[in-house]
Amino acid sequence: MKSRPILKGFISLFVLFQLLVIFIAPNASSYLGRSLLPFVFSYANQIGLNTTWNFFSPDPAHTMFTKYIVWFEDAEGNELKEAEHGYIPPEKENIVTDSSKRRFLYMMRFLILDTQRMKSILGPWICRSHPGASLVKMEHILESIPTLERAQLGEERPDEGRVMMEMSYHCKQDKDSSEQKNQNEESL
Repeated sequence: MKSRPILKGFISLFVLFQLLVIFIAPNASSYLGRSLLPFVFSYANQIGLNTTWNFFSPDPAHTMFTKYIVWFEDAEGNELKEAEHGYIPPEKENIVTDSSKRRFLYMMRFLILDTQRMKSILGPWICRSHPGASLVKMEHILESIPTLERAQLGEERPDEGRVMMEMSYHCKQDKDSSEQKNQNEESL
């Protein structure tokens, strides 16, 4: 008979611990999350609750964007016109307040974090968007959210963010393949 209250107490403690993990794990960068880290996160990793969403912060996610520079050169390497700079998304300089737009921007990580996708999708698209381009240099930049301690000290986000990856794409490959495609179509 005495085992029932012990069992109820154990189940109640387990449910409380489970709720604690559910509320703490998604906001790991909070003060409470960092202080309970040794007790909560090994369990959270086991059951897959270790994904941080930063949904309690002003920005729902780290801002990721691509900075690109497009060069216009001839075959000898002479500059035909001044290089053009831009950002993807172009809203980089503006604060995006629409939550659906912020989620869309956060989904850019699936494009940006894979160099093969950047070479096969983003590079050719930038080349087509800038006729006459010879080379595109792309940088994946991450602007992180300041920690609670840094925010309390009044530290701001860095102006430029941290460059996570750099790569170049030669647009002449794109031109050669399109010329070859046109020649093949003409021969038919």
